[in-house]
Amino acid sequence: MPEETVSQAQKRVDVLEAEYRTIKARLEDEIASSEKSGFEPETTTLKAKLAGHEGRYITALTKARASLEAIKNRSVERESESSRLLEEARASQEAELKERASLKWQAAGGSSVDFEQAWPAIRAQMLTQMVLGQIAGNAASRRSIKF
Repeated sequence: MPEETVSQAQKRVDVLEAEYRTIKARLEDEIASSEKSGFEPETTTLKAKLAGHEGRYITALTKARASLEAIKNRSVERESESSRLLEEARASQEAELKERASLKWQAAGGSSVDFEQAWPAIRAQMLTQMVLGQIAGNAASRRSIKF
């Protein structure tokens, strides 16, 4: 069974709270009516019924809220892990790109010291070229779509 989402868990909490308020209001109205009629045994029974419902709903709400918090925490942890993995992949890709560029630089007669000094500008230029290439590719693919 798939794990409950944050929105599903929140909806479960909201439904329980609404049910609790509805039942509590109905029983309180019945208790008030019973007290006006002066029928003590019915009032006592209704108060006991209210207390039982309150106990069950408070327990259910406590569990539902704890579940919601756990789901939120897992969601944040997954997002954090995903961000960390993406950052690691980006850093690895950049290190590989830098290494290849350094080898090309040195093969063309440049020194590694000069390359390290030039790297920030080279990196910025490479990023610009990648972005422009992606934009051009997207524009070309849009032109090839026929309706």
